[in-house]
Amino acid sequence: CYLQMQQQVEIFPAVFQQMFPYMIKQDWLYHYRFKEGIQKSFGGLVQRAAYLEESDIAFTLFNNHYDDMRSCYTAFFPDLKAFTIHQFQHLLNN
Repeated sequence: CYLQMQQQVEIFPAVFQQMFPYMIKQDWLYHYRFKEGIQKSFGGLVQRAAYLEESDIAFTLFNNHYDDMRSCYTAFFPDLKAFTIHQFQHLLNN
């Protein structure tokens, strides 16, 4: 994923371009697989976002609604995958 993203770095917003090397170095995508990685990411958001003051509430809400979010993701992902395949084929043909 990171290699594919690196090939598109010039279209990232400037702030994300600066953050992207840290994302790779700390392997954020891998750590998002685990609740502890999600919890840590909420902590990072608090440090970067002026409107957030603590991450515990966000992580509690995440845990409380995890099953609902998982159901939504499970319902959404097949459509996302089909759309992505369609768009990729469209790009290949143009």
